Amino acid sequence: MEHEADTPSDDFCDAWQGDHLEIPKTDQPAPSDDGDDDTQQFFIKFKVEFIYPPDITLEDDEDYVLVEFGLESSTSIHQFWAPCKRSDSENLSWDEISTMLTRINVPLHKQPSMLHRISTCANHIANADHNRSKKVLPMMVSISILVDYSCYKQEDASTYVLRNNADVAKLMPVPASNESVEGLKKEILEDQGNVSVKQCMICLENLQAGSEIMGMPCSHLYHQICILHWLKISNFCPICRFQLSA
Repeated sequence: MEHEADTPSDDFCDAWQGDHLEIPKTDQPAPSDDGDDDTQQFFIKFKVEFIYPPDITLEDDEDYVLVEFGLESSTSIHQFWAPCKRSDSENLSWDEISTMLTRINVPLHKQPSMLHRISTCANHIANADHNRSKKVLPMMVSISILVDYSCYKQEDASTYVLRNNADVAKLMPVPASNESVEGLKKEILEDQGNVSVKQCMICLENLQAGSEIMGMPCSHLYHQICILHWLKISNFCPICRFQLSA
């Protein structure tokens, strides 16, 4: 069942097994070079809605409709194939998901929690007993994004994607260097009351006492596993965009 965002003021991402999806026959990936006929593939269909404040001008070729609160929106459908890695923890890598999101014009600073949600769903689908014998694992992803006009006024456009997919390669994120990641402070959270931010803004779960956390130089805290995944994709803080060395 498809879910909807509570209000158009919130970015929204949900993912689920798309058993209802019609799998295209014409663009399925070719068999692997090693001759492994048991290779599983994810077929992922994205439904992406961009919601624009009135002061953002849409391109002439955009198909948009009037929605609640007088905002305009454009909706597009995209589909991708990706190999299932058959791992208990990462069946679809964050790097692959980020590449997909970048190609469908999801701004990089809005991707962290989406990466976690889509990756978690991929793991559930791949590890479900009833999917073990399937060669195609269908997934549906629904995304709704409120476009922040102020972002497009900033001089540094390196953290945003362009509409023209031919330019995606120029704006792909840069991972943090191993040296900068190794220098980050790791600790066990002893008391939740001692931190100003109570939630990891990547997985959107609370930072509980006993959690393994990691702090960026800007003082923003995350679960260790979450921020380490993210820093393999991009070298900036998901909250304030402080940049580590690349």
